[in-house]
Amino acid sequence: MESGAIRLEAAEHAVGQVADREFQVSWSVQVQVGDLAAVRTIAVHNAPDAADKISGSLAAAWNNAAAPAAPLTGIPAITWTITVERVTRR
Repeated sequence: MESGAIRLEAAEHAVGQVADREFQVSWSVQVQVGDLAAVRTIAVHNAPDAADKISGSLAAAWNNAAAPAAPLTGIPAITWTITVERVTRR
């Protein structure tokens, strides 16, 4: 992400066939937020109408700062469920 606000630490993915022409794809990433203010600034730039929500929610900031499925969202018949979970580093 721009300006080093986020650093990718790990990524995992899985693909499973559900039916003849139906697949389930999932992935997870673990990131380190280096500059939450920068993430919020990028998010507000992308979604100014959500500024209040972004200022009070890491999940809202993340969902508006980065489009995790951007290359695939234009494909018809794909439904997205995106979950943001905060995990404290051990």
